[in-house]
Amino acid sequence: MPRFMGPEVVVSAGDKVANPANKMVIVNKCFQNPTYKNIYGVGVVTAIPPFAKGMWAHYIKSAFERYFMWKVRSGNIAPFFEEEGLKLFFGTKGVILCADCSGTPGSAC
Repeated sequence: MPRFMGPEVVVSAGDKVANPANKMVIVNKCFQNPTYKNIYGVGVVTAIPPFAKGMWAHYIKSAFERYFMWKVRSGNIAPFFEEEGLKLFFGTKGVILCADCSGTPGSAC
C-alpha cells in the first residue's frame, strides 16, 4: 500500500503551507500553520507517525475510527463519558488552547 499523501489543494497553496514531500500541512504544536495563522492542519492532513505496528494496532485503529465517526455524526465532540474517563484515569480537563504556538505539533503548552 503506498503511503498516504495529502490532497492536491494543500500543495497548490505553496511551500509555506504544505510540505512538498508528502503534501501535508506544516503545523506547530497547536496544529496551526506558522506562516498563515488562520490555516490549521487537523486530522489526516497532518503527518502523525504510528505508535505500533501489527494486526492488533489495525483493529484498535478501526475501532477508534468507528467511534470518531459516531462522534462526528452525532455532533458531540466531547461526550460526558469521555470527559469523565479522561478525568478519572489521567486527571485531565477538557481541551484548552494555549497562547504560545511554537514547538512540536501536539505537545503540551
